[in-house]
Amino acid sequence: WGRIAMEWRKITLHAGELILLDVLPTGQAFRWHKTKEKPEEWTGVIGHRLFTLQQGIDKVLFYVHNVKPSEEDVKILHDYFQLDISCVDLISEWSKRDRVLAEAATCCTGVRILNQ
Repeated sequence: WGRIAMEWRKITLHAGELILLDVLPTGQAFRWHKTKEKPEEWTGVIGHRLFTLQQGIDKVLFYVHNVKPSEEDVKILHDYFQLDISCVDLISEWSKRDRVLAEAATCCTGVRILNQ
C-alpha cells in the first residue's frame, strides 16, 4: 500500500459563516470528535470519507484521510455545511425585521444546519 501524503486544503469564508465548535458538537451530528485543541481540529465522517477540519477566522482547513485530494472533497463540504447559503446575509436581513433575533444573533454567529 502506498501512503498518501497529508495535504491540507482551504475553504475561504467570511468570518462568522461557520464556527465548527458551534455546529459539530451540538446534537445535529454524532460522527465528529474534537481531536486537537490548538489549533482546534475536528475529525469525522461524511459519506465514505474521513475528514479532519481545522477552524480559522475566515477559513476552514481540511484534509481527507487516505484519499488523494480532489475538488469533490470541496463540493462535499460545501454541501454538508450548506456553504452556498450566506448565514451572515440572512441574519443581517432577518435582524432588520426582528429585534429579538437581532439580539440572539450576536451570540450565535457561525451556526448552521447540516445537510445530512
